[in-house]
Amino acid sequence: MSLNYDFRARLVEALEKDLLGPGEPNELLKDPPITRYSTGVLYPTDAGTVDPDQDDDVGDDGDEVAVADPPVAMAHVRYPSSMGMTFAVDSRATTAITLQFEAARYEEVAGEQRDEGARSTEAQSAGSRRHGGTSSATCWQRRVLQIPAFEVDVSRPVAADWRPLGEGLELFLRVRRSDSDGVIPITVVLVNKLKSRRGSLRDPFAFFQPRIRASAPGVGAPFVDRQGRAPQSDDPDLRSYRLLYRHAAAIAVGHGCSVEWEVDASAPSRARAVWTSFVPKHEVLLADTNPDIALEVFRMRLLAYGDRESTLTGLTDLCRGYEDWISKRRDEARSLLGDVTAVAEDHLANCSEALARMRRGLGLLRSDDVAWKAFQLANRAVLQVRARTVWKEKGRPTENPDEHGPHAWRPFQLAFVLLCLEGITDPTSPDRALADLLWFPTGGGKTEAYLALIAYTAFLRRLRDPERGAGITAIMRYTLRLLTIQQFERAALLICSCEAIRRSRSGLGDRPISIGLWVGRAGAPNTLRETRIALDKL
Repeated sequence: MSLNYDFRARLVEALEKDLLGPGEPNELLKDPPITRYSTGVLYPTDAGTVDPDQDDDVGDDGDEVAVADPPVAMAHVRYPSSMGMTFAVDSRATTAITLQFEAARYEEVAGEQRDEGARSTEAQSAGSRRHGGTSSATCWQRRVLQIPAFEVDVSRPVAADWRPLGEGLELFLRVRRSDSDGVIPITVVLVNKLKSRRGSLRDPFAFFQPRIRASAPGVGAPFVDRQGRAPQSDDPDLRSYRLLYRHAAAIAVGHGCSVEWEVDASAPSRARAVWTSFVPKHEVLLADTNPDIALEVFRMRLLAYGDRESTLTGLTDLCRGYEDWISKRRDEARSLLGDVTAVAEDHLANCSEALARMRRGLGLLRSDDVAWKAFQLANRAVLQVRARTVWKEKGRPTENPDEHGPHAWRPFQLAFVLLCLEGITDPTSPDRALADLLWFPTGGGKTEAYLALIAYTAFLRRLRDPERGAGITAIMRYTLRLLTIQQFERAALLICSCEAIRRSRSGLGDRPISIGLWVGRAGAPNTLRETRIALDKL
């Protein structure tokens, strides 16, 4: 995998150079730098409007200030003039931190004034148009600001300290009072104090690639987790995140940018240094099902063709396993501290309600012969789709797909199907008032789970009334055209499988199970004439 990881690293590096810059340390741009780089720009202060959603400065001591600090607010405008971060220092480890700064400016130079060591970097062609065009003999030379690092005494509170760093760039520093644990919240912000001249380009008055780094040389890891010290929120999502991600450290928060830090290997909730970042990087691991959950009932072929009693026994084991998991989480919740205990109780109540709905779906399969048959046929359709997909991915090594292969549901998929069965099957069920959200990372199997429910619904309606059960059964809506086409292909494969099953047996009516697509004229033909042309080309 080393080649793959190396390629990923180079791809990230290229992306950062493209979005933030610089392409080269002493680069020479042919187009204005504001056009070339789309992030990491501190614009002159005479532009932009504060975003009202960001116009509150919440202190770590829980006091909410009605109006944001001007330097913080200036990071939330259309053309931001500031950027920075807030972090916390353990005063028992140190009372002094070192701040380091980086920034650059681009100056107009005539073509013959280029640095000999500089390499010209091509820019996007749209840039000249947005800036009204530039002379072919004019370029933009990058110049790095020489800003010395300095030490900050954080032992005493500082309401607002402004320090000039040179050329119109200033530092705003706020040191709040320490809490009962000796933790000191600190805010540092870089602010562009320059104003552009009326009618001129803003590029000469902007700062590029700004960066702040805070450290405490020789101290170890004085920067501590802020998560437990943040003000309480009534937002249910934020309360849930505090519970679910209580093991993840939140060392700092960015203003107009993101923040990264160097974690201490011996203490994951502490950091040796923190710094701002406009192109943050974090490795997100793939999510997968728990390998310890291995039930025979997950096999699609068993669900599609197995006898009813053994299948229901396996589904009962799935529900019992979920019940055991909930019980273990209840034991774990008793050891929690603070306000997350109440959040944990709410989560477990939701889990118990989900378990009850799963068991009601299981009871439906046990008592309703039509629902059981629709469930089997839906699994048969999904099995055919899965087998054919695997067969195509392997290059069609055999004459036909192998439906006897290790095709299985993931636990959450089968649980979601059981969860929704009663609401689909029983018109009087209170579940019909719910909209169930299936939330799982990309590639985890969300689409396959809800397609199974579409197949179940289509078969259920036709088994109940072969003549009137046809018609529009499900509407799928997507907001991204590319995603719409991709998902339509997957849905079409399932519907073709359902139609093949309908043709192979009686009792499902004479009208075909079909699928349609509308994505607008740019994505698909809208008239019969356009359709004939498209088909002829195909």
